[in-house]
Parts: sequence; C-alpha cells; structure tokens
Amino acid sequence: MLDLKLNYSKIAERTFLISVFMNRLEIENRTILLALTGSRGYGLDTPASDYDYRGVFIATEPYYLGFNIIEQKDRGWETEPSAKFPFLSKDTCLYELKKFLKLLIDNNPNILELLWFKDYIHLTEVGERLREHRQIFLSKKVKQTYSGYGYAQIKKLESHRRWLLNPPTEKPTAAEFGLVDIPPLTVSQMNGFLEYLYGLVRARIEFLEPSQELYKLLTADIDFKGVLKQYPLPESTLEMTQNLSNSSNDFIQLLQKSQQYQRACREYQHYQDWKKKSQSRSG
Repeated sequence: MLDLKLNYSKIAERTFLISVFMNRLEIENRTILLALTGSRGYGLDTPASDYDYRGVFIATEPYYLGFNIIEQKDRGWETEPSAKFPFLSKDTCLYELKKFLKLLIDNNPNILELLWFKDYIHLTEVGERLREHRQIFLSKKVKQTYSGYGYAQIKKLESHRRWLLNPPTEKPTAAEFGLVDIPPLTVSQMNGFLEYLYGLVRARIEFLEPSQELYKLLTADIDFKGVLKQYPLPESTLEMTQNLSNSSNDFIQLLQKSQQYQRACREYQHYQDWKKKSQSRSG
C-alpha cells in the first residue's frame, strides 16, 4: 500500500506542478483585457462589497517554447511592486491567454462573461479582437456549464443557511473518520490517484462508439475528472475502483476516508471564511 501511495504522489507532482516566473510588472505590461467583475461589475454592490478584478495577459516567449509554465496569476498582488494597475488587490486573477482560451472553449461561465462586459478598465487592440470573435466560443456546452453554475450557487445558499442554523463548532479530526493508526492521504496523493483512475476510465470509454450516450456524457457534457476530485467515492463503486486500478482494499478504504475527511475540512474552512467575511461586512 505504501508503494502505491508513493507512486500516486509522484504522478501528482508531475501533473500539478506549475512554475510561475513572470512578476507582477511583466504581467501588467502584457495585459490585454482587465475588467471589474462580481457585484460591482454588475452594479449590485453595497459599500462593503469587494473589488474583484479579472483579466487576460499574454506570456513571454519562453512560456510558449515550453521552458516555463504559467496559467494565471492570482496572488502576490499586495507584495509585488506595480506600475500600471496599483489598485489590484488579493481579489484579482489574471489568466494567461492559452489558459483563458481553453476555459472559453469549455464554456466556463466566469470566463465567458469577461468578453461580454460593456466597460473595461483596460482593453488593448488584441483584447478588442478577442471580444469581436466572442461568439465563436459558444457551444452546446453552455447548457451544462451554466446550469451547473446555477446549481453550485444554490448549494452555496444551502450551505449558508445550514451554517446559520447549525454552525460547526470544532474543526474535523482524522480520528472522526477512522484514521487513527494511519494518517490521511494528502491532497496531492489523492489527486494523483484520481488522475490515474480517470485515465483508466477514459481509456475504456474511448472503445465505445462516439454515438453512444455514455461516450458523449463522459467526454463532453460533464467534467468527469472534476467530479472524481470533488466528491468522495461512493461505497457502491469501491470494489469496481479497486479492481480497475489493481489497488489493495486497504488503500481504497484509506482513499475514501481521506476524501471524506478532506471534504469535511474544506467545509469547515469555507465556514470560517464565510464567518470572517460576514463579520467584516457587519463591522
């Protein structure tokens, strides 16, 4: 079991390693589109509303030659010097063009909206050309992505209601999930295995006829990989997962308990963040 954990951890390291070398000044100077989003972008803000900025930049040549990798900049705004957009804060995310185009093709609602604002803080000629061709990125995926986004917002409201009526009092412990003698898997280890599992499932799906509904569902209509990582494996799928991945029963049980524990920790942290934000607004 230990060998399996180490192998999956190595897979995760290769899969999720993102190196960021471009600093804030470089990114600001290569930004082609920048907008004020969120409640202020839609005119639904209150005096306490945050300033959320999102935009697009084009990386320098080394990133296109494969020497370095960068997908987005979503941190370091308050510590790195600025010359062009000094107002950018921690609630800012700028996407590198290649990542932005991929998300556009996926019809990500938060990304698509960036091309439909009326006013922009910064818009270059290249950014305007991107907006002029925005219609070509729309596809039937919009049905799934926007309904999924709406469902996620409903779940968020349900979480807020649950926190108001029955707030969590203590941070979850691993022991509560039966993880006493063996520590839970790390997020990287779990994601490494789930990437491996997704690859196995995808390989089997590709043998299906493209016209089959299952093929279409798992390759186009839903983010199957995202579902694997977001939700603990159901009890009914454990034996099949074990057989497909050739894993030990102990490892599969450890994986499920670790997923349940990590999800509870995320829920608790989301509550703490929501509580802190609510208190700052009321104060």
